[in-house]
Amino acid sequence: MPRRSTLAIAALVLAAAPARADDVTAESMPSDDGVLVVARTVIDAPAARVAAIVGDPSSFAELFPAEEVRVLGDSGGARIVALRMRDRWVGAFTWIESLARSTDGAALVVERRSLSSEFYAHLHAIWRVTPLSAARCEVTYRVDIALKHWPTWMIRRGTVAGVAAVVGRLRTMSARATGR
Repeated sequence: MPRRSTLAIAALVLAAAPARADDVTAESMPSDDGVLVVARTVIDAPAARVAAIVGDPSSFAELFPAEEVRVLGDSGGARIVALRMRDRWVGAFTWIESLARSTDGAALVVERRSLSSEFYAHLHAIWRVTPLSAARCEVTYRVDIALKHWPTWMIRRGTVAGVAAVVGRLRTMSARATGR
C-alpha cells in the first residue's frame, strides 16, 4: 500500500498537470489572489469569426453556459452585460460585467471584467484571437478569478477544467459557424 506522502505527491503532480481535451490545453498559473488559468487552442476558422463569437453576449448561453444573458447598455466603449449561471455546487449566481473589444497588432482581443457580483471577488478574462492564416487562428483564454466564499485551493482544479470546457465549446461553435 502506498505511503501517504507518495499519494500526496501524486495528487500535487496531477493537480498541477495541464488539462488536455479536444486539442485544448489549460493550466493553472501562479496568482497573487485567486486562480489564474490560461487555455490555448488552434481553431480552423477565421480569427474575426471566432472573436465575434466570444465578443457577442448572445453566444454566452452556449459558450459558458449561462442561463440568462441581458445586455444592459454601453459605457466607455464597453458593453455592460448581466449574466446568471447555475452551478451544481453553489446553485444560481449572477454578476454584471463589462465586455470590451480591441486589437493588439494582428490579434483581436475581447476583455471581460466583473463589475458587480454576489459570487466573484474578481473576474478578469481576456480572449486573444490571433490569425495564423485566413482560415485558421490561435486562441488564448486567460481567466483570473477569486470567489467571495470559497478558498482558492478548493476551486483551482474545477476552474482549470471549466476554462478548458469553455474553449472546447468555442471550438464546436466556431466549426458550426464556418460550416465544418
